[in-house]
Amino acid sequence: MRIMDKYNCEGQMELFDFIERESTSFCWDEDINEIVRLLEKLAESYDLEIGKTEFTVWEHVPHLGYRLWFDVKGTKQQLFREDFRSDIRKIVEYAKDRKVELTPMWGACWFFTDNENEKGRLSFSTLFMDKERQRRR
Repeated sequence: MRIMDKYNCEGQMELFDFIERESTSFCWDEDINEIVRLLEKLAESYDLEIGKTEFTVWEHVPHLGYRLWFDVKGTKQQLFREDFRSDIRKIVEYAKDRKVELTPMWGACWFFTDNENEKGRLSFSTLFMDKERQRRR
């Protein structure tokens, strides 16, 4: 018997497949897990440092449920490349297709000097667009 799991892996699954999957998951929502994986891959491909990454209920808006916060740090040359922005747009569209609003916070990406080595922080946040997932868990 052939089994296809949700990760499109062909073959017989073992107990260790489930244990490994549990340990590598970022949170309880598979769409958020994939968005985090895509953002981590993006950071790696552009040699960006990953900062704060968390999936929590924000105290000032608890009615919105769990939300992702993900930071990357990079120089102006890294963060303002058109190919980088294009790759972000692809991830935003991927999230939208899964009813997750992914917002890159370009307006809060600041640089305080003209030093080309200064690193700024680009943050991303999410919001579930479907009410079922906008909950406290």
